[in-house]
Amino acid sequence: MKQLTGYLFAAAIFAVLALAVFYLSRRSAYVFGTRRIWFYAGYAVTTVASLYFMFAGKDSFTTGWLMHGVCLASSVLVGVLVWLLLSSLATDLVLWGLKQFPKVREGAGFLFSPKGFGLIAGTLTLVLSVVSLAVSAVPRVKEVEVVLPKLKEPVKAVQFSDVHLGHFRGNRHLQRLVDMANGTGADVAFITGDLFESWYNFSPETLDPLRNLKMPVFFVEGNHDGYVDAAAVKEMVRSAGVKVLENETVLWPVPGTSDTLQIIGLDMMNADSRSHNMHASAREETIESTLAQLPLCNAFPTIMLHHCPVGAEYAEKAGVGLYLSGHTHGGQFFPLTYINDAAFKYNRELYRVGESATQIYVSVGSGTFGPPMRLGTRGEITIINLVGGK
Repeated sequence: MKQLTGYLFAAAIFAVLALAVFYLSRRSAYVFGTRRIWFYAGYAVTTVASLYFMFAGKDSFTTGWLMHGVCLASSVLVGVLVWLLLSSLATDLVLWGLKQFPKVREGAGFLFSPKGFGLIAGTLTLVLSVVSLAVSAVPRVKEVEVVLPKLKEPVKAVQFSDVHLGHFRGNRHLQRLVDMANGTGADVAFITGDLFESWYNFSPETLDPLRNLKMPVFFVEGNHDGYVDAAAVKEMVRSAGVKVLENETVLWPVPGTSDTLQIIGLDMMNADSRSHNMHASAREETIESTLAQLPLCNAFPTIMLHHCPVGAEYAEKAGVGLYLSGHTHGGQFFPLTYINDAAFKYNRELYRVGESATQIYVSVGSGTFGPPMRLGTRGEITIINLVGGK
């Protein structure tokens, strides 16, 4: 069944790409007044090559300067092609609507010409590309308040997620996030996976900024850390002074208070044996089975860290007060923002699990995957103000 689902998903992606190439080729031939065959070939080759090198960016053969440049250009180009497709569709829709008014068509005939179509769609593509690149380059500090049962005094935590150090981000980006976090006066920091995304920039020097964090730091792996080398990522993170959690529980006394937080850290895994996440590893452990085996104490306020926001029902059963995750990027940019809302039960923001006291916060992350673009989301580190109550 899982194999069949994979084939159907691949077929659907291929069909969407084929339709996109077909549509863009026809519109481009219309604008430039040339034969469609050249555009069919050009868009097909460009799309396939760009997607290949974008996804290949995680591999070790892309660490050289030439392949690094190819991966950068390919990732940006994929984003530009998405905006070109959406801009062309929007232009077609608007012009179709205007055609219903004869006076508008007579008074603005240029808009309905091939050059007019090209000018509108091209301008929209340029604006969307520049704006989305700019938005993704400037993360923000976002604050949320979470009621954590059994907590006696307020605690301020900061969450990093999906930093995606690699071809687009390195030491300077991480240092910016660290400076932002230190400026908040947080008591503790949680890194919920996908710290790295490729072998490019994979070095201890890239993680040096983590040594400057003025609070204890806890880390769990993400799927992209695993695509690189989860064991090597964890060892490098430990060397930077960070506590790595691997399917374990720690009790952390909050300095200056009488509180102790119970922190659960899980590796990237499926929710249970009956579900399948294409990004999870092939390990047999699941959130359901792992939580059932951990020595948990219900006397302490409990926070669980897991990269992907799945298995919340098992966190609820285990008495977790707050589940911190990332992975989704909130969809990153339109229209994936809406697709993700449908695909993930918990996509971004703070949610309550059913009618229970368990809550889950899904960070959109501070980095990006694929096109270094955001529109409809904003990169973030999250300040989580924990307060006691019901």
